[in-house]
Amino acid sequence: VSVVDTGIENSHSEFSGKDITGASYVAGKSYIDDVHGHGSHVAGIIAANKNGTASTPGMRGVAYGVTRILSMRIGNDAGSISLTDSNWASMIGSERTSSVDFSNNSWGSSTVEIDEINSTWVNNNIPNTASAYQTGVSNDVVYVWATGNNYGADPSYQSGLPDVVDNIESGWVAVMSVNNDKKETNYTQRCGDAAAWCVAAPGGGDTQSTEGIYSVKSSGGYKRLSGTSMAAPHVTGMLALIKDRFSASLTN
Repeated sequence: VSVVDTGIENSHSEFSGKDITGASYVAGKSYIDDVHGHGSHVAGIIAANKNGTASTPGMRGVAYGVTRILSMRIGNDAGSISLTDSNWASMIGSERTSSVDFSNNSWGSSTVEIDEINSTWVNNNIPNTASAYQTGVSNDVVYVWATGNNYGADPSYQSGLPDVVDNIESGWVAVMSVNNDKKETNYTQRCGDAAAWCVAAPGGGDTQSTEGIYSVKSSGGYKRLSGTSMAAPHVTGMLALIKDRFSASLTN
């Protein structure tokens, strides 16, 4: 499983015994350092250990048996992401050559939705990235994406890319958010033009402090966060469980 995010704080007890490798695309920052905390929270939802006791309840990941995590750091200490087309394509290639099965992407554009771009935009802005994703999907990698938190009827362009890039839909999953009552949250961007490859998963309620998803805090302990960023790793964890159960009979 790959976590494309702000890094993973591998010193947290929830990741004890996990083989965390990876790469950083942020100058001077390590892939096993996570000042921001977003990546560690996401990774915890996927794969935090099942190690709670009555005195230290903690939490556990959807696929707590995952032993290998690839941390691909693209976010700086403030959570900002700045990827060139070539760097983005290089990262995708590194995931593929590292034999990643499922790539969790709890990030995306906060300003550009999929209904606002077309294939010409892709060719002018991210041609190498699009080609790298085509190669990844053809090599059986599945990419899981958060739809975004801007209340929109359509998701971010990243989660909707199969609408404008050929031959990647079979390896794409966009994830919108529902709360603990299985109701659509106010913040979530909907499936929209990505409906054919979109699902809903728990992302925490609109009141984050009390209804957010409980997971790893990078500096130790735990915290609650809400967002489609939390919904996507629930799906990535589920895919890992299915892979573990049916690896002899099903491709990714």
